Amino acid sequence: MYRNLRVQQHIPYQEGNYPIGTTRYISINTHLGVEPSRRDDLEALGYVLLNFVRGNPWKDLREGRQILKAKASTSVEELTRGLPIEFAKYINYCRKLKFEAHPNYAYLKLMFKDLFIREGFNLVFNWTELKLAKVLEGKKLRLKVRKWLKSLQSCHKHSSPIFIHSR
Repeated sequence: MYRNLRVQQHIPYQEGNYPIGTTRYISINTHLGVEPSRRDDLEALGYVLLNFVRGNPWKDLREGRQILKAKASTSVEELTRGLPIEFAKYINYCRKLKFEAHPNYAYLKLMFKDLFIREGFNLVFNWTELKLAKVLEGKKLRLKVRKWLKSLQSCHKHSSPIFIHSR
């Protein structure tokens, strides 16, 4: 947590902490014992994204010090070789952030949204389609009920109105 909830201020910069998190994904600063902040969360997310796209570059390393050495000695260009430039921009952006910096989340989100559009992804997710299908299904059902009621009413023009009682 980057903010002290009691005083609503950013937590203080500290060194000498034991690294928190999965060593394959934590930021270089977290490896070094620096108190994690938003920048470190974003850098860790970048490593997770790289893992999704091409697998973890440090999967064969077991010890935290080996992983730290590999992260620190691997250039961002080498780390993201063959991937769209946005991955390198993202990692560089995160690594340049200062401890108390407020990241520009809109910039990062737009950068990847533009990449998705450029690469032809439609940005419609399964859960969006399912929700839309349920809404449309409900509308179709209501439309069918209205048509059915209308047909009943037209059949019984001279009789009393139809009242539907629901419990």
